[in-house]
Amino acid sequence: EIDGAWKNENADYATIHRICFSSDFQGQGLSKMFLSNIISLKHAQGISNFRVDTHRLNAPMQALAIHNGFEYRGIIQCNEDEDPARFAYELNL
Repeated sequence: EIDGAWKNENADYATIHRICFSSDFQGQGLSKMFLSNIISLKHAQGISNFRVDTHRLNAPMQALAIHNGFEYRGIIQCNEDEDPARFAYELNL
């Protein structure tokens, strides 16, 4: 369930929940490369709809999503007791 709306509710989609790197490798642009590679791989497999959800305090992931063309679509709820609200983003190619 999303408090908002997905732009494309009918197509198959890939969801990205977490991207994490050791602090030894942060700041090297690996997240951008990793996300780009995931999108390229899934697009080659016929997926053109992508969704990302992230904690409201995870500004780096929010910036990564926006930098890669994702649009903010609303808030979804996860099955976690502590602050289950997640910002949801979507990319349609």
